Amino acid sequence: MDAASVNQLLQNALQQQQQAFNQHMNAAIAAAVAAAVPPAAAPAAAAPFAVARVARLPPPALFEGASAKLDEFIADIEQQVAWYTVPADDIVRFAGGFMRGAARDWHTTLAQQPSDWASLVLALRARFSPSTAQRALAPSCSRCRRASSRSTTTSTPSAVCSSASRP
Repeated sequence: MDAASVNQLLQNALQQQQQAFNQHMNAAIAAAVAAAVPPAAAPAAAAPFAVARVARLPPPALFEGASAKLDEFIADIEQQVAWYTVPADDIVRFAGGFMRGAARDWHTTLAQQPSDWASLVLALRARFSPSTAQRALAPSCSRCRRASSRSTTTSTPSAVCSSASRP
């Protein structure tokens, strides 16, 4: 064998070793990356409200139909929608996911589902806000409220407190 042939054989052997080494390193790197990064539950493009945010908001409190919690629920949903840029077509469905009990029963049995967020807010307020008449009849001072909650008979606030007759 001449020197050129030996040189060619050595170069071929060196190339094969380099290729084997590269394959081994690529496999080791891929295994290290797979072990360090947990697999995603679903690709970001497939997520319905995919937004790359560093911080996450806590989920809104579940709305069960309590009048006192309605404004808080509406504000929480609006905050979520703004933060996660929920598409307008999905807001009603998104909000429905945070309803339980009487609120969910009402929402799922509506004959005509609201088509947008503004319509849902109006429907929620019509159903779960205390009526103006109820607010007008409610005792205005704390002494009246305590007395009316203890009373087993129907009484008017004026029977308990003189402040009920004041404007």
